Amino acid sequence: EYYSKALEIAKEIGSLQLLRDSYEALSEVAEAKGDMKSALSNYKQYEIMKDSLLNDEAKQTIAELRTKYETEQAEREVETQKMQLDQQIYRNKVQMIIFLLSITLVVLLAGLLYIRYKLRQEAILERTIADQQKLRFRAVIETQEQERKRIAQDLHDGLGQLLSTARLNVAGLEDALMTDDDENDKLWNNAINLIDESVTEVRNISHNMMPSALIRLGLISALREQVKKINQAGSVEVELEVEGIKGRLPEATEISLYRITQETLNNTLKHAEAKHINISLSRMGERIVLSITDDGKGMDVKNIELSTGIGWKNIYSRVELMNGEIDINSTAGSGTKLLVSVPAA
Repeated sequence: EYYSKALEIAKEIGSLQLLRDSYEALSEVAEAKGDMKSALSNYKQYEIMKDSLLNDEAKQTIAELRTKYETEQAEREVETQKMQLDQQIYRNKVQMIIFLLSITLVVLLAGLLYIRYKLRQEAILERTIADQQKLRFRAVIETQEQERKRIAQDLHDGLGQLLSTARLNVAGLEDALMTDDDENDKLWNNAINLIDESVTEVRNISHNMMPSALIRLGLISALREQVKKINQAGSVEVELEVEGIKGRLPEATEISLYRITQETLNNTLKHAEAKHINISLSRMGERIVLSITDDGKGMDVKNIELSTGIGWKNIYSRVELMNGEIDINSTAGSGTKLLVSVPAA
């Protein structure tokens, strides 16, 4: 009875599951009562409801799967679109960064090229100024040397000969002035001595301004003459070594090397308190090397830059004019070595 009521309710509400269960129960009850016809009929309805229910479940499952598939597909499409959007944003960022880097690189490159151009122009200007200064200094040096040569020649040929003639004339008066007056004899002797000293002084001045040996015989002979005079004084021993130099060098080179040697020896004699000086002049390939070494008290090389005198400035300037190189090594108590290297021609 209750299963029959349940069957009616199931039909009213349209519940396939309740219909299936009701037909199954009614089939079992009829079978138990021995009503096989009713049991078979209810069982058939049960199978029909079961199949319908399975079809509905399958349809629902398929629908759910389709919905799930479509949802996942939509999600994948959204994810794909998002990835594409992210990739596009990333590409845009990369392109923007590359663009900014390119602009920065171009600006930096332009700045570097401008700075290089400015530095090159400044360097050209500095070289031009240095070349002009070198040309002016060369002209001054050449003018000085020419003037020295002229004055030395005038002193030697002019004043020197006049003094020599005056001495001969005064000496010719010796017999006429010889008396028993000791005072007159003393005055005459003083006059002769003064004339002799004047002749010697004129010759020394002429030699210092432009040694005749330098003009007539060249640098090596002039250096030997200078070394001989210093050695004759006896306070310092000077040695001169010459190697590999045959014949004369260009006049400007000889004069400059002689002046450098002269100035260095003057500085050494005045300040170094040296006992021995070695001068070496040699040819090494296409260069002339001058080395002057002493065993004096040495000096601080940095003080050369602070020096207000013109001696060292003249030395450096002459080396620069010859496109040469100069190096000075000195330590306190260990002497000084000057090394000058200039082109041979």
